[in-house]
Amino acid sequence: MIQIPLQNNANQTATIILDNGFFAITLRTVNNGAKNLVLISISLNNTPLIINQVLTSGTLILGYLYLFNGNFMLLANDDENPDYTKFGDSQVLIYISNKELRQAIENA
Repeated sequence: MIQIPLQNNANQTATIILDNGFFAITLRTVNNGAKNLVLISISLNNTPLIINQVLTSGTLILGYLYLFNGNFMLLANDDENPDYTKFGDSQVLIYISNKELRQAIENA
């Protein structure tokens, strides 16, 4: 597992090389009237994988296991809703390699 460095900013982009791929991860906070939502976009080697997907905690972000070299997940205390003011503190974005995913599934 690798933690992706996030800042306490409502809108940000992080770029990182993982498993020989260049990832760009963009987070945007929007208000839908009732609450703030965090949207995530991820590209791999300048090819969009997801665009403005609502970010949730505790679930794999990329929809397919093993299609890419790994996957991402937001970990949050008590699976609370994503909140940019808690990024890097009680909410962290992680990258999980396919090898780690396979091991987790086999041990479940």
